[in-house]
Amino acid sequence: MQLRISEFLFLGLPLLCSALFVEEIRALWHSDPGDGAEISLGLPISYPAARTSMIACVNALAPPRSLLATQIELNDHMAVCAQRFETALDRMPTSGLAHLGLAFVAATQGDRANAQRRLNLSRQFSPHEGWLAERRFILATELFPDQVGPPEFRADIATLLTSQSGAELVSAFYRLHQGLRPVISAAAGTAKASDQQRFLNLLRRQGAAS
Repeated sequence: MQLRISEFLFLGLPLLCSALFVEEIRALWHSDPGDGAEISLGLPISYPAARTSMIACVNALAPPRSLLATQIELNDHMAVCAQRFETALDRMPTSGLAHLGLAFVAATQGDRANAQRRLNLSRQFSPHEGWLAERRFILATELFPDQVGPPEFRADIATLLTSQSGAELVSAFYRLHQGLRPVISAAAGTAKASDQQRFLNLLRRQGAAS
């Protein structure tokens, strides 16, 4: 039986897409900013590969990996990753992940105002994604170590309090950073009763309840 051209294309298209995706993953693997390789490739075409690429960049620019990198390595990561994030925003202007990445780039460069602006944009476009809220929270505590964070800070705290791992992170910061206690308490006061109770239980177990 002979296959018509349309049937051949229909059967072959999934295989072609799979092959292209595999090639993108291979390219991404060799350009991970955390593996010390030289990076010259741009952002992958497919969304899953592009997201994986941006996550690798955020991990390279955020503690603890950023603290283990040399200044030369960190500068290389910033240059390549900033380009990846900008390319992503050209395609997806509402990408909370890309804005978060540029917040880390700005913070690493000492541009605190731009870092806060990018954090706010990331929060605006991805307010309830727990992984992004966690990274925004950690970066915000670095930007405002000796004072209560900005009002927008509370939204990420409220998101984190909805999960066990997020509540554990917030309770650890509550215990270790006295200056954050007022804003954490204010955010916890707006949480659901069950989330408030979980948070209070964590504080009591840690001996930090006030």
